[in-house]
Amino acid sequence: MDLLIATNTVSEEEADKAPATGTPGYATDGDPTTGSRRTIFPAYAWNAIQLELKKVIEAAGLTLNRNDNTQLYQAIQKVFSDPDGNYVRAVGAGDLQGGHKIYFGFNGTRIVGYVDVTEFGNIAFSNQFQSASSRINYAGSTAGRSITLNHNAPVPGTYVVQASVNIGAPPGATQPYMAALGVFFNGASNPVDSDTTPLSMSHALTIPAVMGGNTISCVYQPVATSGTWYPIGLSLSYLFVPS
Repeated sequence: MDLLIATNTVSEEEADKAPATGTPGYATDGDPTTGSRRTIFPAYAWNAIQLELKKVIEAAGLTLNRNDNTQLYQAIQKVFSDPDGNYVRAVGAGDLQGGHKIYFGFNGTRIVGYVDVTEFGNIAFSNQFQSASSRINYAGSTAGRSITLNHNAPVPGTYVVQASVNIGAPPGATQPYMAALGVFFNGASNPVDSDTTPLSMSHALTIPAVMGGNTISCVYQPVATSGTWYPIGLSLSYLFVPS
């Protein structure tokens, strides 16, 4: 694109400007059957169109090139989006941000962020951070040895899991001298994490997860006892962190 190249052109300072009065409207070729006359295209209108296009192209850092009629398209892509047209650009501000281009857009799966050409990962929203917890208090030695929490992950992410059991025994009874606490994910037969101890115990761990339904379980099981065992309480909680 370039400015008009023709005889009798003038400089920008000398170019015709829009009239101060008049009603804006649309052009017509006229109609001889009704006597309607065609619109005479004034120079100021041509100048206005040129300047509108010129401003967009030069704002994108491009130099007008009379042999390239794709410059307006290039400028729109550069000013507002990435070359694939998927990302909206914002101008950086603040310390160390001058001159950088910040992009936000949809990559087909998630909203992501870029600075210049470097991807800084997915963008998480507050409603995607989700949590749940449950606790069972025992009245005897065999009831309620497990807890299962179900969750439908809105996006891929990580579960931060806390599982614990407090073990006690009534007067005259003995605690289990060996018991196991395991954390299981999505019904797997092998635990993600487990421990065997004669004491109260706790697990804190992270579990990566894909989008969709997931289950997290904790199971407390005595391995061997010498008398009656009384777990007092079993608890399980998670925080889902989108990735």
